Amino acid sequence: MNAQRIICMALGVSVLLAAVTAAPLICPASMAEAVAAAEQGDFATAVALYTEEAEQGNADAMIVLGAMYLEGFGVEANATTGGEWLLLAAEQGHYLAQYNVGYLYLMGLGFEQDLDEAFNWFRLSAEQGFGIAQQNLAIMYDEGMIGSPNPSLAYFWGLIARDTGVSEPEGLEMMLDRLEEELTEEQRTLAQDLAAEWEPVSR
Repeated sequence: MNAQRIICMALGVSVLLAAVTAAPLICPASMAEAVAAAEQGDFATAVALYTEEAEQGNADAMIVLGAMYLEGFGVEANATTGGEWLLLAAEQGHYLAQYNVGYLYLMGLGFEQDLDEAFNWFRLSAEQGFGIAQQNLAIMYDEGMIGSPNPSLAYFWGLIARDTGVSEPEGLEMMLDRLEEELTEEQRTLAQDLAAEWEPVSR
């Protein structure tokens, strides 16, 4: 397994905070206070407030709380607890949590390493239009991490990731160029047509 090609590590507190605060949803008062506390560096208060919201089923709170446990912000670092909170949010369908759970399974952090689980969670996130997860699916198909290498599906997901936008496009373009040479014209055309028709499921 060449996990080094997987593009990003688990999304950290700063990234998840930005995603949560950018969401166009009515934010509970305690969530707003938690965000403010975290942005001011008062992570102990933030953890307490996020825990309160997470225990009430708030998926946004769960993913930030999970990241705080992973990174040790305001609490002692604990990958198992962090993974448990992220899994709860992932099971609610949160694409960022699904991506992070996939990464944790891939690396064996907080969960026993399981490439099938990693792939399944990346796929759920990718289907909601998350570019990093789409790129990682392409890499897993290309590397044969869940069976024999499948260049057609690697190319398909790589095209979708490129259209979505990713953080490291150079590596993606190199992979797509190589796959274009490996595939037949018929395989390339089919993958391109399917990618052009593909649409993410609603978040």
